[in-house]
Amino acid sequence: MKKLIGLVGTLFFVMLIATGCGRGTMVHNVDNSSYIESKNITMAQVEQAITKGAIRKGWTTKKIKTGLLESKVNVRGKHFVMVNIAYNTKGYKITYKDSQNMNYNAENNTIHKNYNKWIGNLERNINYELSLLK
Repeated sequence: MKKLIGLVGTLFFVMLIATGCGRGTMVHNVDNSSYIESKNITMAQVEQAITKGAIRKGWTTKKIKTGLLESKVNVRGKHFVMVNIAYNTKGYKITYKDSQNMNYNAENNTIHKNYNKWIGNLERNINYELSLLK
């Protein structure tokens, strides 16, 4: 009987892990709101650095207003992601806005695992461009 209970428990654990893997990962929003240390950087310079960093990884950007960019990427013509990038002279934030074919679940705030990789690459490239301003 103990072996049967142990076997059922093990099977339940394996099923729990197997079903959890298909749910995606938590959406990663970047908060680098205090990334810039220099006091002599303008909003235009920050905007330009963000745009250059995005273009370097295949993202396009559109200025919504001063302090807010919308950035998009279409990967292999199959996966589409759109984010907002709010910025000022102290730093920036990247937040999820929309996607297609990325299994986004608003209720659980989960998405395809590649989303966070693409956001991480975008963040690194923006940071690189901002570092050139210092």
